[in-house]
Amino acid sequence: MGFEEAATLPLAGHTAWHCLVERVKLQPWEDVLINAVGSGVGSFGLLMAKGIGARAIVTAGSDWKLEKAKELGADEAVNYTTTPKFSQRVKELTDSRGVDVVFDCVGATVWDESCASLKPGGRLVITGTTAGSQLPFNLSVLQSRPLTLMGSGARSRRSFAAMMHMVHYGGLRGVVGKTFDLADTAKAHEVMAGRDFFGKLVLRVP
Repeated sequence: MGFEEAATLPLAGHTAWHCLVERVKLQPWEDVLINAVGSGVGSFGLLMAKGIGARAIVTAGSDWKLEKAKELGADEAVNYTTTPKFSQRVKELTDSRGVDVVFDCVGATVWDESCASLKPGGRLVITGTTAGSQLPFNLSVLQSRPLTLMGSGARSRRSFAAMMHMVHYGGLRGVVGKTFDLADTAKAHEVMAGRDFFGKLVLRVP
């Protein structure tokens, strides 16, 4: 593993591990919905979910990102730009049940659809609010359906070591979207703002 690929591990890889393995405890027989699969954390979440053996349904705002996700093992893919009510498609793909787990790296703009995609008793873990963090929340969603909503954070040295075990023995690898020299940091920010990448953006430090 080179330095650029290794750079994906401490944040993106560790975050995905913490959310899927430690927080929601994703199981091989479960369905998981991964929002923003083209992000560094989202792409790692896809690889981790498939490593666990779960069925992965992914969302992204570009068809080319969805095609890339399928190349990495995604079972189903939904464009949330052309299908904003993506929970309906998720229900179709799960025989009206909904998914067991939602792994969300987006936030406010997909919150309602993420909750609607869950089966009764489903779990949602959020680790990103790139599309907003403030929204009105209908509490009756929790009253009528026993959902579990989880935050992330509190990653530990022990959990990082456990994730590295999967890297070393399970072949888990990160996805490097694009690399930039340190002098091109401004360009990297432009690419990040334009979301024209899949995976993790990496800066080379001389």
